[in-house]
Amino acid sequence: MFESGLRAYKNTRGPMLVAACVMAVKTVLSFTLIFGAFGLPRLELVGAGIATVGAHAVGLGLYVALSRVASKDGQSVTFSWADVRAMRGGRGARQRSPGGPHEVPLREVVAEVLFVSLPSMGERLIMSLALLTYFKILSSYGTAAIAAYAIGVRLLSFSWVPGLGFAAAASTFVGQALGAGDSEQARRAGSRSVGQAVLVMCGLGVLFFFLRGTLAHAFTSDDRVAENLMPFMMMLAIAQPFMGAHFTLGGVLRGAGDTLTPLVGAAVGNWGFRVPLAWLFTRAFGAHLVWVWAALIGDHFARMLVNGFVFLRGRWAGRVGATLRVVRDGG
Repeated sequence: MFESGLRAYKNTRGPMLVAACVMAVKTVLSFTLIFGAFGLPRLELVGAGIATVGAHAVGLGLYVALSRVASKDGQSVTFSWADVRAMRGGRGARQRSPGGPHEVPLREVVAEVLFVSLPSMGERLIMSLALLTYFKILSSYGTAAIAAYAIGVRLLSFSWVPGLGFAAAASTFVGQALGAGDSEQARRAGSRSVGQAVLVMCGLGVLFFFLRGTLAHAFTSDDRVAENLMPFMMMLAIAQPFMGAHFTLGGVLRGAGDTLTPLVGAAVGNWGFRVPLAWLFTRAFGAHLVWVWAALIGDHFARMLVNGFVFLRGRWAGRVGATLRVVRDGG
């Protein structure tokens, strides 16, 4: 939540630095606690858990400090403990809207945040259930297929990081443009973000497509896993432009306060294409594993179509002022 607040404030360097610190702390703690380095007890998996908790605790502390440093003009980037006390005490703490003197009750802000966030929770739930089902289908091809999926996702996660970055930027710029009442600027920001994301991820898709053999053998010595990994990477490489498009389109729509459309896209893509196609290829046709991998393309293509349809309709750009951006009055 702190990270999202800072990003909405156009501060993306802060979260990057916090992430670097968390990674460094987790790496050091993991090494010392898992293997018992520097005289510490050898805790193995328990040590990994402690390292994770410690690293994220450090991250939270840094975010709290950073959000206070980022405050300016008497306004805070995030909520404060005084807001929580006011709500618990029922004194009706009020927040001043940056657009003018109108004050908004904090309870109304909480209700709106919950209303916007529920579809995002549903989207994650839908994707998690679909992934579990997809794993169940993959298990019929043996453990090598599961291992190939895990390694392939880790490898190609580097290629879809730009899509996630463009999505975060688009959400910030669109939300701020609509909050300022400039729907045309919101449209321009959305269109440019999508175009740039697709261009970058197309290039990365081509790179991974031609280097799939080299990368597969570099990250596994098991020939069976590598044999399954190469076609999987090929399918994900083909899906890169669709992924970049629906990632960024989803960011645009979320910036406009529309979290329902990405939920619908995830439902259609996962349960209308990925899972049914994988099941048909496996159970009905007894097809080769490569066709189960190909079902991923249908998933991302469908999500791009759903998000793109709503984006092109343009109603989201008419939600001027609909996305409530509230900051705490320093007084």
